[in-house]
Amino acid sequence: EQNIQCQSLILEDPLWLRGQIASQRLLVGGLDISFSKIDSKRAVAALAVVEMKSLKLVYTISQPVQLTTPYIPTFLAYREVDPFERLYAYVTQHYVNRVPHILLVDGNGTLHPRGFGCACLLGCRLNCSTIGVAKKLLVTESDEVNSHFSVLQIKQSLANKVSLDPKTLGPRKA
Repeated sequence: EQNIQCQSLILEDPLWLRGQIASQRLLVGGLDISFSKIDSKRAVAALAVVEMKSLKLVYTISQPVQLTTPYIPTFLAYREVDPFERLYAYVTQHYVNRVPHILLVDGNGTLHPRGFGCACLLGCRLNCSTIGVAKKLLVTESDEVNSHFSVLQIKQSLANKVSLDPKTLGPRKA
């Protein structure tokens, strides 16, 4: 399923989103799930929404969840997407004028062995822009892992050279 769905991904910002970014009226939501240390099936799904121009917190919501699907590496989406969808549905009903334009999702996006992680699945189901923000690099037995490490090492070497000027989106030229 992931192999098929990754072919339908749109990897460019839609025009309406470009307009929001340019006008600096962008709302960005961050989604995460925190698990109970006592019972791994109990958790809390949370969404925090920030207005990018001011970096002010607009609102947060959370919902307790009971997860019955076990964690299987590379299939996190099938465990965590449903609670994220429920939060988003709540937001679209109760925060109609403050629905986030972009969702940052705790989990991989296209940096996934099949190119279709949790952020991708959520974006497809909700028809919204998502970015995967995994806490750890997903390590598999695939040969692609070495290439991911190489890319990350190159990007790390450039990290000290990245400009904070909002007009510069990459490393500064020497």
